[in-house]
Amino acid sequence: MQTVKEFSVEYLRRCAGYSDIGSRRSIIGHFVSCVGHFPLDSVRKTHIDIWIEDQLRFYKQTTVNGRCKYATRMMQEAVEDGFISTNPFNKVKRPRAETRGQYLSYSQEEAIIRNKPGWFVDAVVFSIETGVRQGELVNLMSSNLNIDDRILRLDVRETKGGKLARGSLKARSIPLTDRAITALGESCHKRRVGLLFRGPKGRLLRTSTLYDNFVRSTGFMSSKRPVWHDLRHTWATRVAMAGIDVSTLQAWAGWTSLAMAQRYTHIPEDHLRDSAAKLGELRIRSA
Repeated sequence: MQTVKEFSVEYLRRCAGYSDIGSRRSIIGHFVSCVGHFPLDSVRKTHIDIWIEDQLRFYKQTTVNGRCKYATRMMQEAVEDGFISTNPFNKVKRPRAETRGQYLSYSQEEAIIRNKPGWFVDAVVFSIETGVRQGELVNLMSSNLNIDDRILRLDVRETKGGKLARGSLKARSIPLTDRAITALGESCHKRRVGLLFRGPKGRLLRTSTLYDNFVRSTGFMSSKRPVWHDLRHTWATRVAMAGIDVSTLQAWAGWTSLAMAQRYTHIPEDHLRDSAAKLGELRIRSA
């Protein structure tokens, strides 16, 4: 009987021409590091549960679910090849997706980027100032940018929302704050032709590189560790705190419904207390 590691080599060889082969190799490689020495027919639910638990230390539930899909496909192919009778992932309960992200305070944001490489600081700042998704950030091109109008334009077909409702949504325009524009111009690796964001030493910026550096940069947070998508949640919360209406937030973020925009706008308690104080000051001024 082949081991999981031996079968993974053959499986990845078959997938060599796929556009997502890099992600497959990375995720399956991590899966193999945990259970690779087991024969295919010896992999049990408990082994997979341990692998999932290890990933949940660094990734959100939705991300872990996505990573599980690659390993599930590989094990399903082992079923189709006749090595095992059932896919062990069929018995695994997938992590339940969170309905709300984590809001980062201004001090936490500063701590995350303090003394970090310029390319990483630029990526964090731009994400938290514009609300672009991680997958959007690494694929931003100079053609998306209109610096004179201070606008970043995304083809709706290239965005998450566009894939869900391609026929009903228009192109998405994202206004740029002063801080976002500063982030675009600070990195010595940035180019006005081609990709807007580059990784270490000017290399191609990958989502895995962002994740790895973000995990290391948030090690000081001993409680709930943030993930990259929390930058988008933080941006949405700050937009709501600034008094911008939900419809504008929806258009800015590229969400398909107002309900989605409302889900992301969890106002921190300290901001609510400050608002109550301002209400009291209004009464005093009017007296």
